[in-house]
Amino acid sequence: VIVRDKLYKEGFIREQTDLPLLVREDTRKFLKEKDLKRGGKDEVFYFWDTTANRLTEASKKTLALDGKVPALEGVYEVETISGRVKVRPVFELLKKQLEKYSPADASRITGVSPELIERLAQEIGLAERVIYPVHLNWGKMYHGNLIERCTALVLVLCGQIGKKGAGLLGQGTFNLDFSLGAIEQQGDQVIAASAAADPRYATWREEGYTDEMIVYEYVREAYAKGSLAA
Repeated sequence: VIVRDKLYKEGFIREQTDLPLLVREDTRKFLKEKDLKRGGKDEVFYFWDTTANRLTEASKKTLALDGKVPALEGVYEVETISGRVKVRPVFELLKKQLEKYSPADASRITGVSPELIERLAQEIGLAERVIYPVHLNWGKMYHGNLIERCTALVLVLCGQIGKKGAGLLGQGTFNLDFSLGAIEQQGDQVIAASAAADPRYATWREEGYTDEMIVYEYVREAYAKGSLAA
């Protein structure tokens, strides 16, 4: 209903989400720099800038679009190292998926009346502020994580993230260091401390990597080398 009736916030999802990023039709994977040139990176993604009508790299340093207007719909062709392929924005794929679930279809699955589904979607889409308390409910169910992702998607579509009085209200969990104090360090803190001494640290920072991204790189490297088990 939110997508059908265009209750979503276009400006927000263009700037703040991955919904404009392009997906290859042949592999159903994100279009990456390594698809466009040999030796390209695995973590560089692209969108289609409708202002310049061309393929554009998504910045890792900032979410600001600086006048660019990423496409949310449409099919585009790009030249890759394996030939020309068609790509679509994530939002385009989302729309296609949601077409399978009209309020009537969703009602048959959930037992909630189509009228109530319509009304709730309209209220969320038009509300100034929406907040959803998550707690531990869905996490106890099979595929509960996917239910929480869908809830987050509704809030994201309506721009209800990152502003006061809106968003997901989660329940924090305790870590070991709450009782052990300074004696115990969390794993990510240890890795982050090691990363700061790495010669590549300054380069990563210059490229726009956050602390979380740097920790991720360290963990990925360790796993690839076999020094870390999943």
